[in-house]
Parts: sequence; C-alpha cells; structure tokens
Amino acid sequence: MNKTIEQPWFCPFAAVRSRPTLPSLRLHREGLKRVLRLDAHDRPDIWYVRDDGSNLDEDLRDLTTVVLFSGLAFLSTIHDPVGVLGLLERGDIGNRDSPRSSYLTEAIKEYLLEPRGGARNG
Repeated sequence: MNKTIEQPWFCPFAAVRSRPTLPSLRLHREGLKRVLRLDAHDRPDIWYVRDDGSNLDEDLRDLTTVVLFSGLAFLSTIHDPVGVLGLLERGDIGNRDSPRSSYLTEAIKEYLLEPRGGARNG
C-alpha cells in the first residue's frame, strides 16, 4: 500500500544518537551513509507524523482511504491461493528468485493440484 499524499521529509541518518553505539553498528551506519541517498525525500509506503502531530489527521484520512480502496482488495487476493501464486510469480510480494518464494510457489502449485480442487483429504 502506498500513500497518496506527498511528504518529502525523510532524512536518513538525521537523528543524532545520544547514547553510545557498538563500533560494529557505527561502522554499518557509516557504510549505509555512503550508498544511500542523504537528501530529504519521500517514501511512498510510510506515512510520516510530524513531531508536533500537526499532520496526524491528514495521515489518518489518507491511510483510511488507501486501506479501504487498496488494502482490502489486496487482502482478498492473498486469501486466494491462485491470487498469491500470481503475486509471487510477478514479484509483487517477496523476491521471486529467493528460495523462500520458490518454496511457497511450489507448495501452492502442489496444493492446487490436489484432488477436489485443493481440498485436503483426511
């Protein structure tokens, strides 16, 4: 699900840590800074709430609209094994090249080939 409002406020690594971190985490963070965008930009899948909460009503209205018009349809798709199979094969959910996605794809195909349209026998 993606929001329909613009919020170009995401600033990775902007927060200053007040507590000490492990050297390994500090090195990891510094490495990420070198490969990720550091400018302010938007994330389509995250509704940002300002520190003062001034945009909370707008976020909740947008989130509610997205859930009602996109989220519920998506839930009905993942309720159906054929729908999940399509999502997996298109790469809409998961990495279709990963072992886990391959395992799930094969398991769904086996389930669908079972007698009585996928119903398990006793």
